[in-house]
Amino acid sequence: NGSEKLRVLRTSQPLYTRSANGFSLHRSGVRSVDGASLKWTKSLEKRSRQANQDATKAVAALEKHCRKKTDKGGVKAGTSRERIVLVGLVRYKMDPSKRTLQRIQGAFSSENSNVSSSSTGAWGLLTPRRASIGGAVYVRMGNGNQLVRDPKASSRALASEKVRWSLHNIRSRVIKKQQYCQFFTRFGKCKKGDGKCPYIHDAGKVAVCTKFLKGSCSNVSCLLTHKVLPERMPDCSFFLQGLCINEECPYRHVNVNPDAPVCEGFLKGYCASGDQCNKKHTYVCPAYAATGECPERAACKLHHPNKKERTREVSTKASTKGEKKRRYF
Repeated sequence: NGSEKLRVLRTSQPLYTRSANGFSLHRSGVRSVDGASLKWTKSLEKRSRQANQDATKAVAALEKHCRKKTDKGGVKAGTSRERIVLVGLVRYKMDPSKRTLQRIQGAFSSENSNVSSSSTGAWGLLTPRRASIGGAVYVRMGNGNQLVRDPKASSRALASEKVRWSLHNIRSRVIKKQQYCQFFTRFGKCKKGDGKCPYIHDAGKVAVCTKFLKGSCSNVSCLLTHKVLPERMPDCSFFLQGLCINEECPYRHVNVNPDAPVCEGFLKGYCASGDQCNKKHTYVCPAYAATGECPERAACKLHHPNKKERTREVSTKASTKGEKKRRYF
């Protein structure tokens, strides 16, 4: 067992023989390419470590030097890169602050290269007095060698903007004063009052009282009007069906197209066209009254009666229709 372990150990681990002076080892039975023994010395390891350290330091120093060189080159490139602006027939160089433009000596536009060198003194003729560059206004100084940003341009622009905004407010107030207050016209009152509301409060344009039309309004100080006018009255639904025989019917008797839109003026309380208006005068949504559904329920301005109101209205129309038919025929 012991000899077997020694044999395995010898085959797995190489054996080295120490030299006479004790400073080197050579592997038993192994030779290099040129016939010399493979030797390992203590100084070899030391020199190897030192060489690795020197190589690492050299690589780090080289990378640092390249980084500094790149940074310097970028800074120089950034500082040397200046904006060139063409004003008239002359090229100008803009400073980083964008406050001044300095003329480039002997620089003309490539399109106007035929300008003679003797005419380079007439910079005043080649450069305009004022120039707009990038939204900023520059003023010519002296003979045109330099353009300076106008400090009064921003203040003038601000003043012009204030004047424009003031005129806009005045126009909007005038437009509002030419319109009727929809709350006062529809309900007979406005929470802002006559002095504060920018719209017109006209008592002659107030909507008609629906209770008065039914004969059930007993309020002496009713805010709505009790005068029957076609400009304020809704359409007679029985007339549209050809069933109204009341000669004194207060509602509007106008043949309106079933697909006609609802009159916006009537919804606000007063329609200036009156009987000449070809739109519907109704507060009830036509789509909801016909199908029970409104595609614009959330944004619809018209009235959507509940099921009880719709059922009562349908039954009333049916009974009235039967009575009228018996009267007609």
